[in-house]
Amino acid sequence: MESVKEVEEGALRAWLRLFGAQVLRLRLSGRYLPHRFRGLIELLRPKDLIPLHTEEADLMGRLFKRFSRA
Repeated sequence: MESVKEVEEGALRAWLRLFGAQVLRLRLSGRYLPHRFRGLIELLRPKDLIPLHTEEADLMGRLFKRFSRA
C-alpha cells in the first residue's frame, strides 16, 4: 500500500509531466562536494534546481548558477 507521501509525489510528477517537465529524483548527502555537484550539473544540464531539505539552499543556488553557465 502506498503512503500518503508516495501518492502526493506521484500526483505532483503527473502534474509536472502535463507541462512537459522531466522530473529526476536525486538523493545527495549533506556532504556532497562542490566538484561532484558540478559534475552532476554538467551531466544532467537541468534548467532549474529546487533544493529541498537543506540548510544551504542559497549556496546550492549560487553554485548551480555558476556551474550551469560553465
